Amino acid sequence: MFGFVPWRHHVEIVTKCKTIEEALFYVRKTIEESWSRSTLVDCIKANLYQSSGNALTNFAEKLPAIQGKLAQEIVKDTYDFGFVSLPVGYDEEELEDALEQNITRFLS
Repeated sequence: MFGFVPWRHHVEIVTKCKTIEEALFYVRKTIEESWSRSTLVDCIKANLYQSSGNALTNFAEKLPAIQGKLAQEIVKDTYDFGFVSLPVGYDEEELEDALEQNITRFLS
């Protein structure tokens, strides 16, 4: 499995991961999701290993199996809004406005 991961990805993983389990997690995710090196670095910075799958939900009990699994996958994903600058203690409306401005700027 290591042969499917580019050398510089390995360098990032080895230098930034604290445990073998964490390193193997990022190797697997890189292969499964065809991550670029910048995506890998962003996921390591966001500590995806620690946060992956930790959201407690009742999707499995309340939704049909396929939809429950999809909903759980959506919750597991981390989002990097580093391109948005917000004040400390921002509210959801401020986040929505900032994201909308960036999308509008991107589409223009």
